[in-house]
Amino acid sequence: MSTPSLDKNYVRKLVQDILNKSHSDIQKRDIKEFPERFNFACPICGDSQKTSQKKRGNLYFENMYYKCFNEHECSRSFTKLLSTFDIKMELEKKLELYEYIDSNIKYHTIANDDTLVDFKRLIPLEDFVNFFQKDAGRNITGMRPLTKGSPVYDYITNIRKITNYENIYEGIYHITSKWKQPVAIFLNKAKDRIVGMQTRNLLDGDKRVFKIYDFSQIYDMMYPDNDMDEQERIAYNKISQIYNIFNIDLGRIVNIFEGYIDSLSIPNSLGLTGIDTNLEFLFLLLIFSYRIF
Repeated sequence: MSTPSLDKNYVRKLVQDILNKSHSDIQKRDIKEFPERFNFACPICGDSQKTSQKKRGNLYFENMYYKCFNEHECSRSFTKLLSTFDIKMELEKKLELYEYIDSNIKYHTIANDDTLVDFKRLIPLEDFVNFFQKDAGRNITGMRPLTKGSPVYDYITNIRKITNYENIYEGIYHITSKWKQPVAIFLNKAKDRIVGMQTRNLLDGDKRVFKIYDFSQIYDMMYPDNDMDEQERIAYNKISQIYNIFNIDLGRIVNIFEGYIDSLSIPNSLGLTGIDTNLEFLFLLLIFSYRIF
């Protein structure tokens, strides 16, 4: 499969539309092109008030992130920059851009504040549990840590023989207003912040039901008025599809399983959302030894 390419001419046209809309000074509408970025006067803060030649805005091609070196608050994803000025993309071009971004995502530490995916949006565990404890018409209620003596605890410890259940919670899944089942809830966490989750009922065979919640699904439920744009969603959802990604030791062999639950059987393991989960970005990003089960 060929790597998606970036149509720089089309992107340049969109940037030009933004600059024409935001700057009355013709000199501030000029775009300089470098191998790795477009450079132009920031359309949000207006850039320098003293000279029209200053260009502190940069759109980086690698991850399509816009960074202003005049005002940090101006920095944002390219798609959010477009929406800031109500600039619309052609549907076909938008899909091409998403494919390009998907193949070029770069992940950094939680402490890093200069990149698209800095994980600042990850949800505090306490807020997450409190949200799903309440009965507010949502599918999952009564969330709590795995509790000794409960049906879920019995299933996890006695039937599945799982001994590491630090990130396993339990709750009630409401299939209808009158039909509900206890479920095990597997939390994908980065320290005490939520990346994603999977629920599983306690039945087997054709009555077994898994449900995977990627990051943006949870975020939208908890923060319905959020301003998370599509470019961010691609990045956050991609990382949320890999269970335990923040907790492995890359200095040891990493075990990769098809599912969340199986990955709990061996230490230092990753669980996927299925056999079609795309791991190419992970192998390009990190250097580590692995084996696939």
